[in-house]
Amino acid sequence: MLFATIEILRYVRYLASAIVIPLATLVLLRKTLKEKKEIGNFNYIRLIIIAIFSCFALISILQYIVEFNIMPSFNNLFGGNIETFNIYSMLIGTMVSLGLTLAFYANKWEAFYFVMLFIFGGMIILYLLTGFEAWVQIYILMAAIGSLIFMYLTSFRIKDNGALGLSIFFTLVYSTLILDELIIVQVIIMSYNVFIIVFSLGLFRPFKTEVVN
Repeated sequence: MLFATIEILRYVRYLASAIVIPLATLVLLRKTLKEKKEIGNFNYIRLIIIAIFSCFALISILQYIVEFNIMPSFNNLFGGNIETFNIYSMLIGTMVSLGLTLAFYANKWEAFYFVMLFIFGGMIILYLLTGFEAWVQIYILMAAIGSLIFMYLTSFRIKDNGALGLSIFFTLVYSTLILDELIIVQVIIMSYNVFIIVFSLGLFRPFKTEVVN
């Protein structure tokens, strides 16, 4: 009975993520384009958030394809772990690098805007040229922790609902990377799917008045 319940939760959560995350990303993009028309220029914090969600939306779709063996030949390329370089770890690495980029941009640390993207891009190039990948897991975990810390601090400093929502969302996402208990992981994944719906619809507004860079 327990095994059947876990399998049902597993199927529902992969399907939900493959549908909800891309749709939420499109909603955020639509709102950002609307905001651009109203104020005349893009809010770059919002654009970075959309880039992060776009990576995660792609991960969600690919995970569904892999987990239910829709394209068996693709499974090895996707990988699904952060110990080695594969499509999954490259997308996760890009996400955490963009998380730090978001914090640097929000704090106007111009010298660091693209540093993390260059570092991670350099790691990928090094891997393609030499096969060296020993640092990928360390980089992802350290960048994930760093990006969350900086994003929480930044969101409270600039009173930005988007940055705070992203921080909470990815706290849930990254926790699944280190937790082994299957039922807890399934519950967390369903929780962040619900949260992203609330977030993308603009219902997550702990800061009534935002000060957005």
